[in-house]
Amino acid sequence: MTKDCPNCGCSMEVLFSTDGSVAVNQYSRDADYQKKKQKGLLCQNCKYFFNDHAWSMSELFDNYKYSSPDSQYLEPILDEIKSFSRDKRISKVCEVGGNSGLFLSKLKGRMPEVECTNIDKWHEIERFPEVRSVNTFVDEASGKLLEPLAPELVICRHMFAHNPNVKTLLSNILEQFNRPKFIYIENASLEETIDQSDFGQFYAEHYYAFTPFSVSKLLEIEGYRLVKYQSFEIHNGSFGMFFSRSSGHEVKFDFRDFDNKAIRDKFSVWLDDCFRFEEKIIASNFPISLYAVSAKFVFTANAFLSSEFRNSFVSIYDNTPQKRGLIPPGFECPVEGDSDLNDLSDDSCLIIGARNFYEEIEKKLEAIGIVKERLICPPF
Repeated sequence: MTKDCPNCGCSMEVLFSTDGSVAVNQYSRDADYQKKKQKGLLCQNCKYFFNDHAWSMSELFDNYKYSSPDSQYLEPILDEIKSFSRDKRISKVCEVGGNSGLFLSKLKGRMPEVECTNIDKWHEIERFPEVRSVNTFVDEASGKLLEPLAPELVICRHMFAHNPNVKTLLSNILEQFNRPKFIYIENASLEETIDQSDFGQFYAEHYYAFTPFSVSKLLEIEGYRLVKYQSFEIHNGSFGMFFSRSSGHEVKFDFRDFDNKAIRDKFSVWLDDCFRFEEKIIASNFPISLYAVSAKFVFTANAFLSSEFRNSFVSIYDNTPQKRGLIPPGFECPVEGDSDLNDLSDDSCLIIGARNFYEEIEKKLEAIGIVKERLICPPF
């Protein structure tokens, strides 16, 4: 057992840790040794997974920008929300933490009659002009709502994991929207993340990871009941949950116990794979560039790998306009745009930094003449 749960105060159990890793301990003489340590903790009561590490958000985000990409993985999620909204005759939808506004703009395209509002401090109109179809009621300076809203459905996609106080977040959402009839919560599944050995998901921006059981328990306290559940492929396995304020058909989930030794072993294998990958890249005798610089890639490369690895790239590319000219934390090269890929030498290879979107990126690059034999998929 270890420290108390930041959510409910009960004791937490260590699921995995870098403490026993010989590879991590090789950094013990470095000033940044503590930055190489990480623990995954599971609360014995509320079943929240807590990501315990020494990295601050400013270290990951200073002078850099991350944003949610368009993806084929959004399509089944949009279809599910459209079906639910039509069935419940929903006319007003708000998304909290909707990032660029892209998801709601796609929902608006499927349901033009529905009023859609993105609650976030910015819209990425330069990259996604279609988000002009979506309202925003957030003041750019303060981040506060410009006027009261009364949506029937509130959408929260992959944003509970990004907040250090989940209870306060949910309470504020319910208060701001006068306890909406329905809430949709989507998160990466802790169970799927561990089953897939996708430990890179536990990067600095993710304070928590969830199971359907832990999310249901959180909403039940506020008087909401789970009425519909669906699994999705996005983020290597996610769940979407529709909650209703009124009584009716209720879906129940039990918690699946984890095999702690098996998880520790899986984490150790993943970490060793990361170090072997690092050694391979550093020892390569051909130029290597990086494409699609995700927050997950940046965190893992900084938290566990060496500066020699991060500085081994001859160039870095990303299709997000706001990243161009910026230098990802811990790296040396500024980000270039897709159009600059034409300057890539014929003998160079590309590491794909957004591993969960590898197949989509592979098709996109193949269409501009960069064959899959030149692409490298990292283990994180």
